Amino acid sequence: MLLLALSLNQQVFLNIELTDEAIEQGKQIRFEYYRYGTDKKLNKTRAHHASPYQLILHNQRYYLMAQEDYWKNISFFCVDRMKNMTITEKSITPVRENESYKDGINYKELATALPYMFTDKPEWVEFIAEKYITDQIIDWFGRDIRIDEIDEKQIKVTVKVSPMAMEHWAKQYAPHVTVTSPPSLVKTIKEELQKAVEKYNV
Repeated sequence: MLLLALSLNQQVFLNIELTDEAIEQGKQIRFEYYRYGTDKKLNKTRAHHASPYQLILHNQRYYLMAQEDYWKNISFFCVDRMKNMTITEKSITPVRENESYKDGINYKELATALPYMFTDKPEWVEFIAEKYITDQIIDWFGRDIRIDEIDEKQIKVTVKVSPMAMEHWAKQYAPHVTVTSPPSLVKTIKEELQKAVEKYNV
């Protein structure tokens, strides 16, 4: 097990080194990506060609923000799932050519907006939360959020965040949080929670 951990760490360090080099050279990278299957093992999916933009440390794991060369979409790849990485001769696609990042990358906003590494466009979201989880809210979303006290037990939080990430987070904290805006997100969360209740209604 120790040898496996050392091997994985070496792979991560190599990937970080190659990624930094590719970003500095302005070159795309090629790599194989692995996901866990039902056999509890990492299985190779397919080869990716991508323009690397930024390495992000999130929840003690490194992620690479990159644009797929074929699909032209921004994705976040877990660095320890990437193998056989090479730097290609093809120049990267400038991040500003992507509609969602035409003003460049706002790294502070990115860290707040993507707590689960989803890539949909951030929106303003409001939610009511129990005051005793304020510390956890700031841990997840940072300090660049608006917090208004409702009463001695509840607060209203306003944050710019990925709706998909917020949906996931709100379901995780469902006993302590109620999303109030935007209406489309409220509707989605409500429907998902109803499906969850039906699964346990036996």
